[in-house]
Amino acid sequence: MKIYEAIKRMREMTERGEEFAFSFMSYSLTRDVSHGEVFVEHALLVKNPKEEKKNSYQDYMLTYKDTDTGQAHQLWQPLLMSFQHQPLAGIE
Repeated sequence: MKIYEAIKRMREMTERGEEFAFSFMSYSLTRDVSHGEVFVEHALLVKNPKEEKKNSYQDYMLTYKDTDTGQAHQLWQPLLMSFQHQPLAGIE
């Protein structure tokens, strides 16, 4: 499965209220640092926050809620690595 197909399925599952598992490579642009692969076992997507001044990278980010911790986080879409414990095969 490709990254954008996985994102489509995440959105569909979120609409139905179904949690999903995924992993991604962490990266902070402002700090220029990664802490390696992040595994999330139970998540739902949430809408990206509305900002008066839109972040120029916002279209490349996903915002999710880790339902185990209740915290919302963001990730870079191209750094999505797995969905439902299955590795993803590229971005096309």
